Amino acid sequence: MTLKFLQAGLDPARTLSSRLSTSLTVLVASLVLPGWVAYILCRPNPAGDP
Repeated sequence: MTLKFLQAGLDPARTLSSRLSTSLTVLVASLVLPGWVAYILCRPNPAGDP
């Protein structure tokens, strides 16, 4: 990020930062969401009903 800022200025560095943030969010969601959904679907019923 710092190198991009020094080379091209604030606007391109801000664009790159936004893209990296979005990519990281998508990556984390793609890793976490399947496990979370499986946990919600497979957890035992707390009320004890079948």
